[in-house]
Formats: sequence, structure tokens, C-alpha cells
Amino acid sequence: MTETPLWLRPTSSGWRVVVDEGRTLMHVLDPSGTVQARVPIKPTETYTGPFADRMNSTTNKVFEGHGPQMTFARRAVPFELTGTGDSGTLTPGAADGRRATKSIVIEIRGRRYVLRHTSSSKGDVLRDGSLIVRFAAGRQNGVHQYLRNDLVGLDTTDEIALTIFEKLGRPGRQGAIADFFDALSNLS
Repeated sequence: MTETPLWLRPTSSGWRVVVDEGRTLMHVLDPSGTVQARVPIKPTETYTGPFADRMNSTTNKVFEGHGPQMTFARRAVPFELTGTGDSGTLTPGAADGRRATKSIVIEIRGRRYVLRHTSSSKGDVLRDGSLIVRFAAGRQNGVHQYLRNDLVGLDTTDEIALTIFEKLGRPGRQGAIADFFDALSNLS
């Protein structure tokens, strides 16, 4: 029996994400299943040519196991908040190869959230400069998961940002080199 990938599991507060059929949008759902936000993601590549079947199979396996990725680099990308007509922006940090410098910023409803990776397995979330949540990636009862320590009371806007961080920013996620070698190991 294989465990459900982290990106498909609900957050500790019951929020979850689903991806559209074209794999271009990530929908953020609250615990009741209502879509609260739609965030653009990196589309899954489709290959043609002599090795297309193998490449497409590998690409699909990686997506299913690791989930959506941010589609942008070093620029703010708008996303939609449903029901209110509001929007937000998601900005990844500098892409210099070091995970520590890849803080992610979300600006939504007049608030600024920052996911700051503090180690290879931990991350802090600040709202308007104040620490509100600590994430830690790890195993509990043999299952890989994100442990979330809420330091203050959270509202819907906070949960939208935290869900985006957990599913796209992946607090404490390994860096690009480890991702590259993971992808190579999935080719067989």
C-alpha cells in the first residue's frame, strides 16, 4: 500500500487543493469543499517524438507524486480569490540555488505573508512581519507529513495563504539538486 502524496492530503486544519484537468490551475478548498482561491501553476509538459511515451509517463508520475509547482520565477503572479472578487499575488524568492533564499511572498487582502525556509525540514510563516506559524516536515507513525504549529488564531485569509505555502512552497522541502536526483531515480 502506498501512502497518499503530501500535496493530496488535507492540511491540519482540513484545507486541501485540487488541480484542474489541464494542470494549469490549483484550486484551494476550505474544509466544506468550497473553492476559496485559484492559483496558476506550472503546466505539465507533454512530449512528442520517439521517447514520448516514456517521457510523458515519467512526467505524470513526478506530478502525481510531488504535485503542482510554481510556474513563475522572480515576479509576482496574480491569483484569484473566489466569491469576493479579490485577488492576491504570489512571488517566489531569488533563484540562486540556495533553498534558504527562496522565501515565498503572498500578498492578499492587504496582508503580506512570507514563508521563510529555516532548514531543510522547517519553515516559518510571517504575517506582516509577525511569526504566525511554524512548519516542520517529518514522519509521524511512519507517514511523511507536515506538522504545523499555529502560534496565533487564524482566519480564512490566513488559511488560504498557509495552504498555498504548504502545497506549492513546501516548507523545508529539499532543494533543486535533490529534486533532480529524485527525478532521475524515477526514470527506471
